[in-house]
Amino acid sequence: ASNLVMAVQADQLPEAGLHRQPRLRRRQGGIFLLALAAAAAVFSSGASPAARAFDVPDTKKIGDSVQRAGGLRIMAGSAAVGAVGGAVALSNLPVIGPFGVPLGAAAGIWCAQLPEDDQFAKAGDVCRALGHAATCFLKEFRSEYQNQKAQ
Repeated sequence: ASNLVMAVQADQLPEAGLHRQPRLRRRQGGIFLLALAAAAAVFSSGASPAARAFDVPDTKKIGDSVQRAGGLRIMAGSAAVGAVGGAVALSNLPVIGPFGVPLGAAAGIWCAQLPEDDQFAKAGDVCRALGHAATCFLKEFRSEYQNQKAQ
């Protein structure tokens, strides 16, 4: 009888242990890489655009960031699109999943204010265009709602 119990346990062991470990390692590796990228962006030198984006100690630099994004509405639209993207992309990660919306919104804001004269200019243009599209969608949605409400 003990040989039968050991055979059943041996049959269950590979399914329970070996098939789940690579998935767990991938998730842990992804979380580590995300944390490493965030730390590199925060602690990088002042020459890169990422460092310039995170370096906003006074209101003049915040105003410059909003102006580079094309205005507060475009920055807010980019944050909304980033929040949706962050929620979708990070929802399955165990530790970071609940923070997908704020991380995505922060990424959208950061991307929208990237300068137009460096290597990440195309990414900034895409984020600004998405922010503009989101604000146009909201404006049309509100006007259509008002028209329906008036009828």
